[in-house]
Amino acid sequence: MSICFVSNFCFLFLFLYVVASDTRRFWQVTDFHHDPNYTTVGDPGNVDNRRMCHRTADYRSNSSAGRFGNYLCDAPWSLVEAAVEGMKEIEPNPDFILWTGDDPPHVPVPTLSSPKVLDIIRNITGLIRRHFPDTRVFPVLGNHDYYPKGQMPPDNQNDPIYEAIANMWVGDQWIGSSETESFDTFRRGGFYESTYEPPNGGQTLRMVGLNTVYYYHQDLLTKDVEDPAGQLEWLTSVFGDAQEKGQKVYLFGHVPPGMFERKRNTNWFYLDFNVVLTQFIIDSSDVIAGQFFAHQHSDSFKLFYGVNDDGKGSGVIGVPAGVMYLAPSVTPWKTTLNGVSANNPSIRLYEYDATTGAVVNIQQYYMNLTEANVDGTAKWELEYSATAAYGLHNVNSSSIGSLVESFLTNQSLFNMYYEYNSVSYADEPCDDDCKTTQICSIMCPLYDQYASCLNDPQNARQLCSLRVTQSGPSDFPVYADVLIGVGAGLIICVFVFVLLWKEGRQRRKMIFRVDSKEPLLSPTDPD
Repeated sequence: MSICFVSNFCFLFLFLYVVASDTRRFWQVTDFHHDPNYTTVGDPGNVDNRRMCHRTADYRSNSSAGRFGNYLCDAPWSLVEAAVEGMKEIEPNPDFILWTGDDPPHVPVPTLSSPKVLDIIRNITGLIRRHFPDTRVFPVLGNHDYYPKGQMPPDNQNDPIYEAIANMWVGDQWIGSSETESFDTFRRGGFYESTYEPPNGGQTLRMVGLNTVYYYHQDLLTKDVEDPAGQLEWLTSVFGDAQEKGQKVYLFGHVPPGMFERKRNTNWFYLDFNVVLTQFIIDSSDVIAGQFFAHQHSDSFKLFYGVNDDGKGSGVIGVPAGVMYLAPSVTPWKTTLNGVSANNPSIRLYEYDATTGAVVNIQQYYMNLTEANVDGTAKWELEYSATAAYGLHNVNSSSIGSLVESFLTNQSLFNMYYEYNSVSYADEPCDDDCKTTQICSIMCPLYDQYASCLNDPQNARQLCSLRVTQSGPSDFPVYADVLIGVGAGLIICVFVFVLLWKEGRQRRKMIFRVDSKEPLLSPTDPD
């Protein structure tokens, strides 16, 4: 056996192992916020024009509303339709679609009603069903997907809105048939779980859709409820079952925990719920393969740092236990929060390794709203590919953690992120306070840790770590089979190389001795 043969064998082994990782794709689309009363007639800045969205914030141009929307307005149907059509054109055969909520517009409560909210959700549901009739769709509720908005009852077996939406989303391709437990939990509390098997085999995924509106501080019905609808108890049970069966979990919802990176000292959750869910995510890092949330209309992340405990009360601080991906919205609407910009419409495509469930890349698409209105054509462009734009091998928690820490010293890289944060809209630079708010919001999901980070962002990783109470945080479980396989292959290759090298060395000695007519055994060798 020659060294050349072994080299080729080892190369072939590594090549086949890499090829064996089955990279597939899925969509996340969120925050349509469709305004049925949108019109191109009038001035969107005029608060007296009641047929349009009403915003008093200054707009950077005086142009009237266009065909595909306006930065002061929620989405017209033409934009909603263009988003789903764009998904179909870019990737017509995704493995599945995550639809993460908020479909009605940002309008005063009296201008809506339960029937109007349900009609909007029904219309978008029909649009997605028509364009992706054979695709698995996993939807969740946002705070606007209820009437009155955000006031979701913590436990109501016969809630008419939950019931109506469950019947819209019924079916094996969606939340499940009417006989399934997932359909029942959705009717009871707006949450569910399902199982997804990749087409060519691979890692079984438990798709867990949460109703995090229960934890949103605008839901006055859950303020003093310990576990609304029993969702946390249910969640613990689902994760325990997934772990026993060797399954990985995709956790998705609308409202994320933690702080809002575009507005200092702005959070979404009640304090206790923020602590509980954050701790749960860190404790469950060996089961979670991906986290997908929305609500903020911005493009960002949330990192969860743990302490790798050695069992003696000490350990390595600041181990990335998980990363939450926050997808930007379809609506371009500029929030009423002072200092927060609008955004361009967006749709997001993920790449994941079906053999492990690990998310490996993000491809973010966007529509330049100004150009679309001028041209009269919806054009979806690739804004960025995360691995290429940021120079990453993948987008796991370790990679994103290193990326965010580099923002502290690499201003050009942070500027790139900040541009993407508003889907290439940002019209004002981000000063030092803005940058600190961004970094601390990403790295510190707990409110007290965030406050400490604002005063010392250089030590955010240490300040924002949370001790694991159940199992150690690590990216290792998701990539274990890859690491073990490649590692074993390399060890075998090195071992064979060493043996062949020794054999070749011995042969060269023998050849040299024959050529020089020396005896094969030296005088000191034994007989």
